[in-house]
Amino acid sequence: MRFLLLSILLLPLMSNAQEIREIKIPGTDSVMVIDITKIREEAEKVAEEARMMAAEQQEMQMEVFIEAFGEDSDFKDFKEKFEKFQELKDFEVVFPEGFPENIEVDAERIEECIRVAQIQLEAQQEEMERAMEKAYTSNIQYEKNFFYSYKVDYEGDIKLNDKEDDIISISEGGKFVVEKRTFGNLRKLVIQPSSTGELTYKYYEGNKLMPFKPDGENWLNDVLPEVIKSNAIAAEDRIDRQIKSGGVSGTLNYISSLDGNSAKTTFYRILLNHKKVKNSDIASITDAVVKNITSSFELEKYFKSTFATYYNKKMLNAYFNGIKEIKSSTSKENCLINVVSRKEFQNGFSKENMNAWVDAYVSLTSSFGKRKVYSRALENGIHQFYPTDLERILQNISSDFDLRMSIEKSFIDDYFKNWSDSQIITIINQTQRISSSFDHSQALMKISEQWDTLSKGAKLAYLESSKDITSAFELRKALAFYSVVYEEDESIKKLYYGALKNISSDFDLKSALSKAMKSPSFNAKDVTYYLDASKSISSSFDKKGVLMSIAPFVNLETAPFFFEETAKISSAFDKKSVFLKMIDQDNFTYEFLPHYLKAASTISSSFELSTVLREAAPYVVASKNEEYKNQYVKVAKGISSSDYRNEVLGALYE
Repeated sequence: MRFLLLSILLLPLMSNAQEIREIKIPGTDSVMVIDITKIREEAEKVAEEARMMAAEQQEMQMEVFIEAFGEDSDFKDFKEKFEKFQELKDFEVVFPEGFPENIEVDAERIEECIRVAQIQLEAQQEEMERAMEKAYTSNIQYEKNFFYSYKVDYEGDIKLNDKEDDIISISEGGKFVVEKRTFGNLRKLVIQPSSTGELTYKYYEGNKLMPFKPDGENWLNDVLPEVIKSNAIAAEDRIDRQIKSGGVSGTLNYISSLDGNSAKTTFYRILLNHKKVKNSDIASITDAVVKNITSSFELEKYFKSTFATYYNKKMLNAYFNGIKEIKSSTSKENCLINVVSRKEFQNGFSKENMNAWVDAYVSLTSSFGKRKVYSRALENGIHQFYPTDLERILQNISSDFDLRMSIEKSFIDDYFKNWSDSQIITIINQTQRISSSFDHSQALMKISEQWDTLSKGAKLAYLESSKDITSAFELRKALAFYSVVYEEDESIKKLYYGALKNISSDFDLKSALSKAMKSPSFNAKDVTYYLDASKSISSSFDKKGVLMSIAPFVNLETAPFFFEETAKISSAFDKKSVFLKMIDQDNFTYEFLPHYLKAASTISSSFELSTVLREAAPYVVASKNEEYKNQYVKVAKGISSSDYRNEVLGALYE
């Protein structure tokens, strides 16, 4: 019932939804943005689905509602609305189709719209209150130079005269204390209000209480202007006075004439939220902030404490442009981390605002800082980066290690599941920028954990990137995943074996090919890719190992290619081993003989050649093919040893 009545109560407020799109913050020109369209749609849904209900019954229910929740601070605002609502005598004006009877509305959506708007308003209000608090209470210790120092403590609402050179009042319980130490000599003045409101003065030299007049008064007149100029005492009144006399421009000139970055920060924060400040003034205020506050720490404080104000005033571009000007990369980094922790950012920025955030991010000078900001964005559930912005984010991380770590984090399950395909491809493409073979392979190995869920485009991007790894060992590691995945797409297979060809080490290439054969999708169709990748192996031993492994998958179509590679083995012994492995396979038939015998003719050792031919003799006889027999005899005649030659020729007649 609570949500039902809340929804109905909102209907008269939404009747002019086309005009009411922003809610002004009382006492300022700032606005709180509420999605009126969504609320109106929900309200209209109530009316469309409703049936007639007695006006008296509805009024009674609303009275019960107000009575139940009237004392709750969250519902006090509705009392006034309800009183106005009760004044409407003709309910048909509000509900021309009659009161709802059986209402089913998405109350959570309506409540969420209101809650988000309320959070935005409260955030800006908190920023204003913090700025005011700074003006009313402070404890500042600062050194002017080697010879003297000031200490100023003040609390409460302090009023200054128009010339700003004298204190005219302090609120009850407040105080103003100033100390100055010169060459070890201490002077101190304490000003407090009496019970009647008049100011009392206590003047000390060292620890001794002295008469205020004339020495104390003269000393106060001497130090007070400088203290006021360096502190945020009575800041709100001073801003009001300057706005009244010189407008925003004059106030900016006034703040720039003050001393002390801390004081300026407070004044700028108060000015930013002043009711006379328009949105068109905010860019110039921000420019003045970054120009006149020389401390990166104070700039960090300013921007971290004013985000809600800039957001509500729709001036985030000015906000991020200001952050870009912070000289300290650490302070800038902290400001950006503060932004990504905000609900407003997590709910999604406009493309323009996101681009401005990335501009500020790019201005970070530290790769570690960039990685940290990006990492915090992921941790806060941010994944709505436009592909072009995501590319810029990663493209500007210059350190191989930091770029690798950023990419690896992107592919952690909790974050990876939120990426779109275009975002995934963008991230994978950035691995090509990693010059370190170790970091490059580590990044790809992390990505390969998601291989089964990658799109074809992402897989192709992965394999293209792997080609840039110069270390044979690291490239082998980056491609090792293939042994456990099932891949049917021919274009992906072709590119995978093409990447294997970039492994320069015979041993690593042999190991990689051995892994490839373990893939559950490996079949006879892959033999051509496999043999093509093995071409670059020059080691007889490693070539032998590769060919013996693939022998069970060779068929008549791939046999010519297989024996062509076998013929390239320089060692007669290793070459013989491959022939014997192949002829011992169930898939070997006499149709292989032409290729077998042609390759056998390249064996230089009489013993090794005779062994290979004797194994082939039964197939030659069984084939009853004269061409095979003639080819066999021709190769046998090449055996230099007559004993071995006669033995081989005699095998045809056994």
